[in-house]
Order: sequence, then structure tokens, then C-alpha cells
Amino acid sequence: MKTIDTNDWVVVNNIIYKLYAADDTAKMCGQFFQDMKATVYKGLQAV
Repeated sequence: MKTIDTNDWVVVNNIIYKLYAADDTAKMCGQFFQDMKATVYKGLQAV
């Protein structure tokens, strides 16, 4: 099982910060899905 590296925590913290900083729920959801799509895409490229 892979452990979470420091860089991975930075990505997670950045996503959480963007969610809490969003003014609008729709904007928050859109940002979340964009960030998750980018994160999954980068993860698949690493494999």
C-alpha cells in the first residue's frame, strides 16, 4: 500500500482551501470537480 507523500497532502490541502474559500455553492462544486479531474488524470499518468 502506498503512503501519502508530502506533495500529495499539499494537493489535498489546496483543494480543501479552494472549497472553503468559494463564495457560491455552484462555483465550489465546479472547482471541486475540476481539481479532482486534474488530480486523477495526473495520478493515472504516474502509473
